[in-house]
Amino acid sequence: MPIISSYADIIRDWEALLVAIIDKLAHMPEKLTEGRATAIRLRGAIKAALGHTHEGLVQYGMVPRRHRVRRPKLVEAPTAEDANRTAPPSVEGEPIH
Repeated sequence: MPIISSYADIIRDWEALLVAIIDKLAHMPEKLTEGRATAIRLRGAIKAALGHTHEGLVQYGMVPRRHRVRRPKLVEAPTAEDANRTAPPSVEGEPIH
């Protein structure tokens, strides 16, 4: 590429660059749509190769499907009041009126 030394040549070069950029930007939305679709297919292929639960998916910015960890149920210890209470009387054997 020749060395541009005059002011007019520099301006013409910048204008040519701007025109090229504007032409490329006009086609940018369709390229973005194509890029998104390609990225989705690529992620699907990676998951198909490694599996949905493989921890290696993190390297590709994807979250692996992990097993759910259940918390144990909290059981309250009986208090002194609960120990002093008596069970309610049984209603078995009483005649129905």
